Amino acid sequence: MTQKEIVTYLINTDKTLYKTYNLYQGILKSLDDKDFNQFKKIIHNAKTKDLIKKTKQAIKTFINMEEYIKNAFIYEYSNGITEGMNNLIKQVIHSACGYRKFNHLKIRILLIKGIVKINA
Repeated sequence: MTQKEIVTYLINTDKTLYKTYNLYQGILKSLDDKDFNQFKKIIHNAKTKDLIKKTKQAIKTFINMEEYIKNAFIYEYSNGITEGMNNLIKQVIHSACGYRKFNHLKIRILLIKGIVKINA
């Protein structure tokens, strides 16, 4: 069986799973197409009684945060780079069990990011 056949078989075993899967795919398509109107239509027309509990919660969150989600569709800005750097710093601190001097931590991060090179 192909992956598509497996997914089709599984979602056809339960009405709730089928409705949730189709809603999820619609949301993904609207995100890929950057079509906020389609996204808005999907979340407002979702019949929550036919969905899985966590999906109902997600739909409520989407409706409450609609203004901010619209901005994400319009603007290309993201805090992904900042979050990635914060994650790297946390990992370095965790793996080293802390640093005595801030400069050592700073140099280690700059070395990992390739901003500073060691002259051997």
